[in-house]
Amino acid sequence: MIQREEAVRIMIDKFSGTIAPEDEVRLRAWLESSDLNRQFYRDAMNVWVMSPEKRKHPSPDSEQEWDKVSTRIQSQTVHFDRRHVWYAAAAAVSLLLVAGIFKYRQSSPVILSASETPLTFLLPDSSKIVLGEHSSLTYADDFNQKHRQVHLTGDASFLVTHRTAPFIVQTQYAQIRVLGTEFNVDTNDSAAVVSVTRGNVNVSNSNATINLSGGERTTAKHLGELTKENLSKLYQASLERANPSDYIRIENTNRKTLLNATVAEGILTNTAITTSYENITLSISYKKSNGSSVQLVTKVQGVLAPGGKLSFRKKLGDLFSKKHPVNIKILTAEPKK
Repeated sequence: MIQREEAVRIMIDKFSGTIAPEDEVRLRAWLESSDLNRQFYRDAMNVWVMSPEKRKHPSPDSEQEWDKVSTRIQSQTVHFDRRHVWYAAAAAVSLLLVAGIFKYRQSSPVILSASETPLTFLLPDSSKIVLGEHSSLTYADDFNQKHRQVHLTGDASFLVTHRTAPFIVQTQYAQIRVLGTEFNVDTNDSAAVVSVTRGNVNVSNSNATINLSGGERTTAKHLGELTKENLSKLYQASLERANPSDYIRIENTNRKTLLNATVAEGILTNTAITTSYENITLSISYKKSNGSSVQLVTKVQGVLAPGGKLSFRKKLGDLFSKKHPVNIKILTAEPKK
């Protein structure tokens, strides 16, 4: 069971919104152990709400927070000396003020920022950070090998030096915990996207937690489940969507009809793994027997699924000549949504 002084330290982290998940569990167990501890917590919360530190480090509404705590604790009737409660309250006041003010007023945050171009920074523990455009990273001036926590706004790539103490990245929507790894965090107005290049990363939001390995990513919002996505498949899909013509193979033949006209026809094969294509148009070009050039555009009907085939046929209306072959290319193809 944690001691009173340790409980005060954890409560300060709780009220300032920086509590670690394991400390949350320890604090809950400490509160459940006695009514005196719960009274201590209530008095400490009231001190925090009325102190200037609360304005610097916004925390949940005190009554709502106490309601959350109290619903987890089974009501018990315990009788104890009123003077004991008074001393506990006084201790909460003094310890919280001393510990809280010392913790937050004696350390000024270090702010790193990038404006128009990405910038690279080296943290005190030798971890390397590349901040994206219009992004910022903040950490306390006591950041060291034993205390490694940063707050990110915007986008950043991290190459974290392995240490015993976890490296913690706090964003608006998620907390990322690692020991030593390489990963990227992209934040916007609605979510934080965490992508892991190598190593292992733990990501948590208000509802869930998930472990990611190299080649995986997750999108974290305030609420909702966290799911893994395979980066190699996502990368492959992005290539397929950006370069349709690289994945559609054309097999064509030119032949004469009974009326001696040339017909361009053939098969389109989709070699993409994840992407279907639609609204496909072909560019058909050739030279007439008199040497003049002709260019036509024809649309292929249907959706070309991964590994699938579609046939096409276009009457050219000109005499066939082996000396003037017909050239067929993909003009447009849209990835199917």
